[in-house]
Amino acid sequence: VPAEVLRLVGRRVEVVFDAAGGMDEGTEVRVGERTIGRVTRLEFLPARGMVLVEMDVLPRRFRLHPGFAFVVRDRGGAWIVDVDPGDPTAPPLPWARFEGGNVEEDVLRSN
Repeated sequence: VPAEVLRLVGRRVEVVFDAAGGMDEGTEVRVGERTIGRVTRLEFLPARGMVLVEMDVLPRRFRLHPGFAFVVRDRGGAWIVDVDPGDPTAPPLPWARFEGGNVEEDVLRSN
């Protein structure tokens, strides 16, 4: 289930998905095999028929580049949010830098 929209505020990441799969509070957020955070809240958005998923991530382990994606995956019975950080040869997106925890709120798409 790919994400549609992303919102970054400090350590909090909000992603809107078409469906939540088997996610719940506490679901791991990973980049590759590294756990970078956990899902802290899920909220159904009835007007859009989508699910808002809020995650708390470790700022120093989290950079996004052009082409990033958030995907809900079943890993052998355990659901995770898998983060593909995008093209590592491209500079990180400026709003995706979490140094100091001061990030302006923005709503963005991965493409």
